[in-house]
Formats: sequence, structure tokens, C-alpha cells
Amino acid sequence: MNYYLHFLVEESDGYLHLPKTFSPEYRFAEDCSYDLDLLRWGAGRLLELAAEQGIKEPSEPLIPVWQNLKAKLVATHVNETGRMIGRDVSLTGSHRHWSHLLAIYPLRTLTPERREDRELIEWSLNHWHGFGRPMAGYSVTGGACMAALLGDGERAFDFLSRLKSYLHPNTLYSEASVLPVIETPLHGATAIQEMLLQSWGERIRVFPAVPRVWRDVQFDRLRCEGAFLVSARREHAVTTWVDVAAEVGGSVQVQPRLIDPQWSASRDGNQDGLLGDRVEMP
Repeated sequence: MNYYLHFLVEESDGYLHLPKTFSPEYRFAEDCSYDLDLLRWGAGRLLELAAEQGIKEPSEPLIPVWQNLKAKLVATHVNETGRMIGRDVSLTGSHRHWSHLLAIYPLRTLTPERREDRELIEWSLNHWHGFGRPMAGYSVTGGACMAALLGDGERAFDFLSRLKSYLHPNTLYSEASVLPVIETPLHGATAIQEMLLQSWGERIRVFPAVPRVWRDVQFDRLRCEGAFLVSARREHAVTTWVDVAAEVGGSVQVQPRLIDPQWSASRDGNQDGLLGDRVEMP
């Protein structure tokens, strides 16, 4: 954050802009989306951490700098292709990285909760994968994670299925006759977890993007933001139970995908329940 503060320039429109930086494996661009997304997330997260720790001015003199950056950083550029690489630079060909889509995943500073944001995510994802090959394995795992964020389990499953011809029996991956690597299989495992459980925006989403072919699914003690451990089971395409345990307490909303959920109280009778579906926490 401190490094990039030296490059930001306030232009006549009143917003902070970046000179040319490099979007990984694509090209140089002013107001590069890759950098803007990271800066916007970084400023917001630093302010959240300061608030969580009770840190204020003057003990942290950079707080007003982060506030100014969050308020005045130029918006990511968008046109008929969706999110652009940067100012005056669109994605015009196959690109294996989703460097211009970091706000969608993994930063989740752009989420589908508002209709116009959902449309932009769908638009940008479709354009990115609209050029066909050559792509890479993590292009499809990235696509799977974005589809899961949209709640589209069928498309997420379709993306993951494209890995089959590249995977080896030992779970390694290779393409174009190069040596096998592990990065794509690890992200493939992450994509599966994103289909089973998501934790963002102070809400736990259970089975948010499960495809129809996964009729029987169970996971045990996957970790969510805030030190919540979640276990759940689906049988015959119906969620039968969800268990949420809090290691440090606190409140969170839960979206359980249950039919007529009946939540049980914690063992010690603590009534500091969760918001939303009122899960009682130990």
C-alpha cells in the first residue's frame, strides 16, 4: 500500500489514478484493474483491522490516507466487454489469467448481491471465457469459483470437468507436454470447497453451488471467516442437517439451504445466537 501511494495522481476529475502498470501476462495500462482491485481491497481491509483493534489517530497516522484512498480511488473501467484491463485497454483475445477480475474472485469486493453487479460479473466472466483456447487449467478453476459465487453449480461443475484430460492419477496436472505441476489441482480442490461452502459478507452460505449430479454430499468442519467450523450433509439432493461451531464466539448470518430449518440450542444454553437464522452458538 505504501509503495503504491507514491504513484497515485489526483486528476481533474477529482479521482486518484494510476499511471501505466502491467496487467500480468497481458499488457501495460493506465488505471490497471489488477492494481486498482488490490488497492481498493487493501485500503478497506486496513480500515477494518484498525476498527477491530480499536486503533485510531494519532496512533496510526495513515488512517486518513486509507480513508481518502478508499473514497477517491477511480472506479475500475468498464465497457461493452465487461471489466476492462485498464483505461482504454479492453480484453480482446484469449487470456489465461483473470488478473482484471480479482475484485470478483478472490477479493469479493464485487459481489452478486446487487442485480447490476451480478450482471457485470456474468458479463465479464462470459467475455473472458468467450475466446476459447488457448487457456490454462487455472482459467477453468477460476471460472468455476466465479460461477460458484454466482450460485451456478451447473456451470461451476462444467468448468471443473474440463480439467479431466489434463489430470494424472497422482493428482498432478500438465498441459502442452510440460512437466506436471500441483498449482491447478490445489485450486481445483479450492473450487470444490467454494461450491460446498462460502463465507463472505458476514454470511455463511451452505451448499451455495452444488450441481444436480452431486445428490449425496457431506463435508466436515470446513473453516469460515470468524473462526466458525461448519459441517453439513445432503442426501438425495436435499440438505438434511447443518452444524455450526464457533471457536471464539460472535455472530454471523447463515444461509443453510434447508427446508423449514429447526435450529437447536447450544449445549451450555448460551442465547447469544446468530443473526438471520438464529443458530445458537456455544
